[in-house]
Amino acid sequence: LGQHEDAAVSFGNSIQCDNYLSVAYFQQGVSLYILQDFEQALTAFDNSFLYFRGTNAIDYTQLGLDYKLFSCEVLYNRALTLFQLGDENAALQDLGQASKAKQIPEHEIINEAIQYRGDGCQLFQVPANLLYKPPKQKLANAAKIDYLGRSKVVAATDPSDNFTEFKGARGVRQEPEPDFAPIRTLDRKNSLPAQPPRIDTGMARRPSAPGVMMSPTSAPARRGSPMDSAPRVDRSFPQSATIERNGKSSGRGPPPMPQRVQSPYPESEYGGGTFSRAGSIAAGKLRVKVNFGDKRMLMLPADATFDELCDKIVEKFGTSKFRVMFKDEDGELVSMTDDDDFLLCRSISMDENKIEVWCQ
Repeated sequence: LGQHEDAAVSFGNSIQCDNYLSVAYFQQGVSLYILQDFEQALTAFDNSFLYFRGTNAIDYTQLGLDYKLFSCEVLYNRALTLFQLGDENAALQDLGQASKAKQIPEHEIINEAIQYRGDGCQLFQVPANLLYKPPKQKLANAAKIDYLGRSKVVAATDPSDNFTEFKGARGVRQEPEPDFAPIRTLDRKNSLPAQPPRIDTGMARRPSAPGVMMSPTSAPARRGSPMDSAPRVDRSFPQSATIERNGKSSGRGPPPMPQRVQSPYPESEYGGGTFSRAGSIAAGKLRVKVNFGDKRMLMLPADATFDELCDKIVEKFGTSKFRVMFKDEDGELVSMTDDDDFLLCRSISMDENKIEVWCQ
């Protein structure tokens, strides 16, 4: 029909459905060449040749298109496009490579293109009378089926554990609120009896004096003993009650929290041997130990991405040619290429805010 503008758009839609469909790139390049959009045509032929993956031909008969596309035809069309763009050396290089990959008699036109520098040569293209008719079985199996399904939480002891993914990934990525009602949680405090049952031993207990609470395990002091003048301590309160130096109870209060605790990491790796839970210098930060010739520490935001890590390494070491790796659960070095690998590295680390990477 000669409607190459619509054809180029339709081939683009086909490519969105299958990014590896080399013949779609090939035909899109032909339509763009006819429209004299040589830059876009060159890109289309580049992608078509890329998805040959080193082979000389792709047979689309099983997919429903009775046509075999040869790599030399793609190189030939790309060479004619390069002639139109004025890059004669690259065009002759493609024609030389195409001449070595000839398969059928129709490919003899490649030698003529070399002789005449592409002048008067026609493009290879899929015949106009061919239609793509996929088999019915392939269309029936084209629908996406989720064989595994989605996991769900049945019960949790803590409402904050109402998720099914890695804890490290959830800690650095904000997820939307679930669209279902909160699940039932197990309240251990309410499920236990308030007091243990009393056991009657048959022995009568002596009533204690009014206003004085005594421990069930302590015996009453004798009259006239030094215990009568000693200050009484209410032992029925939990250990959080404090006692002042003058013997008076100061009532309930939180137990003293240790200010600094021993860090699980050696001092040679992460600086100091101790750290403060409340006032750590790394609070809200991600500490990254980078092994790149020498060892350096990087400080990143807690919600940093893989791209931000790479930018920081470039800034710190002054080079942009490197590959980032980390150790998996088996202790082997694996490549880190995207945010998913970055989150996995943090999730398997002992502390998700302290990781170690290697660069090559």
